[in-house]
Amino acid sequence: MGKDFTVTLFGERGEEYEKVIGTRTINVRSPFPEARRLEGKAESELVYMVDLDLLTDEQRKKLIEHVANKFGADVRAVEAAINALGLPIRASETVVTVDHPQKWLLDDAPNAEELEKFDIMSDLDDDPNVDDDGFGDYE
Repeated sequence: MGKDFTVTLFGERGEEYEKVIGTRTINVRSPFPEARRLEGKAESELVYMVDLDLLTDEQRKKLIEHVANKFGADVRAVEAAINALGLPIRASETVVTVDHPQKWLLDDAPNAEELEKFDIMSDLDDDPNVDDDGFGDYE
């Protein structure tokens, strides 16, 4: 599902992810962040949920071990929690990218052949019968 959605982490968190799994860019389940209350935080935060199915086995293992070490928790408990609840990434520390947005944002996205039927520059063509250039109010 999330192969078209990625977030790129920046700052210290980006460096952390790059060190742990070799990249700052991670597939997420949705391009829209959701409000979640993170462990130890009083207020909800906007987060993206990692698409765990798109991590390699090695990346998944390293992330679980990293989270366990970071929070002083048992590796098996962290793995169980991530499997049950998912793995959030704070939206405030990321930039989201959507590949093939027409597939996700339009119900009837046109294909390349349909797009060729339209002259996308037609709105910019001058009509020789019209003197109004559209800027009369600003002259």
